[in-house]
Formats: sequence, structure tokens, C-alpha cells
Amino acid sequence: MEAVPTEEPAPPRKKRDDDHHRTNEGKTIILFGLLLTDLVFNSTLEYDEWDSYPTMFGIQVFIEICTFAVVFLMLCETYPFRVGLLDALLAEFRSIFWVHPLYVCWSLLVGIYRIFLGRQVSKYSGAGFRRLPNMWDTSDPAGETYTYLSHAHKLLAAIYYFINIRAAVRLGDGVYYAREQWVKLYHRTGGSRHELRKLLTKRHDEFEDDAIERER
Repeated sequence: MEAVPTEEPAPPRKKRDDDHHRTNEGKTIILFGLLLTDLVFNSTLEYDEWDSYPTMFGIQVFIEICTFAVVFLMLCETYPFRVGLLDALLAEFRSIFWVHPLYVCWSLLVGIYRIFLGRQVSKYSGAGFRRLPNMWDTSDPAGETYTYLSHAHKLLAAIYYFINIRAAVRLGDGVYYAREQWVKLYHRTGGSRHELRKLLTKRHDEFEDDAIERER
């Protein structure tokens, strides 16, 4: 009896460049949602009457960590990251890797100091973690310190939002996913990170101008 030939299973389909691009479009929506949530926390957490401030503060820090994870996963989808051209990619998105740790650490500093003030006040007044009477009182040393920390945090937050939104917009450029386009750019610059960054910056300016024109 002759053996019936069996069909070999088809190899798993590899992700095309367009698939990586579409995946990042979904992650961009998640990123904007996380940034918006962090903005809401920054606009309300210090000014509303929160009984459970430590819990809400912990949620905000968790959101900030998730934001970095989403941005990092977006970078993982790019062609340079997949083939190991990390130097070229980091030259363009270096600011992501300093603004996130700085912002999280500053958020921790502000939040922990607020909790410390709440513990001190609650010993005498039972105010718990509600809006503290001396939080914004610059004549009080503790209030003055908190005011400066909080104002610096809000300024840093503006930079943090800008860098993340700019990274998301730039990662919308198909050059980061198309092998042929990236190889062309790489060869045109001779692999120089400085020249590659200049070329990409020029391309990004044109890309953003085109996006504005399309919206009009």
C-alpha cells in the first residue's frame, strides 16, 4: 500500500513592513490615551479633595511607567531596531530615554513629599491626605518647598508631553518600517549618525508640513 503524501504545514507568515506600521498606529492611540490620563491627574490630583491620595498617586506613577513601555514597544516595531541599527535609532529618539526616567523620578519626589506633609498634618488635625492647609503657603518652609517642586513638575510635564507626541508623530513616517527606504538613507549618509539625523530631521519637517496641508 502506497503511503499518502502529506502536505507540509505552511511556514508562519512574517510581518510585512505595513503590518509593523499599522501595529504602531494602534499603539499611538494607546499612548495618547495614557498621556491624556496623566494630564488629568496633573490637573486634579493636587487640587481636589482626594481621601485616597496615595492610591491615586500610585496609579499615576503606574500610568507613567506604562507610557514608557508603549513608546519602547513602538520603537521595537521599527526596521532599524529589528536589524540592530540601534545607534541610528537612538540618535533620533535619545530624548525619550532621559525624559521618562526624569519625569517618573520627579513625580515620585512630589508625591512622596505630599504624603509626608499629609502624615505630619494628620497627626495634629486629622486632615488625612486632603488638600493640606500649608501646601501652597510660601511663607511656610514646607509649603514653599512643595510649591517649587510642584511648579517644576508641571514645567517638566509640558516637555514630557511634547517629546512623546513628537516621537509618536515621527514614528508615523513610513521610512522607519520600509527596508528599502531605510537602506537608501543609511547609504546616503555613509552610516554617519550625525548626517543621518540631519537627513531625518529634514524629512520629518517635510512630513509634518504635508500632514498639516492634508488637514487643511
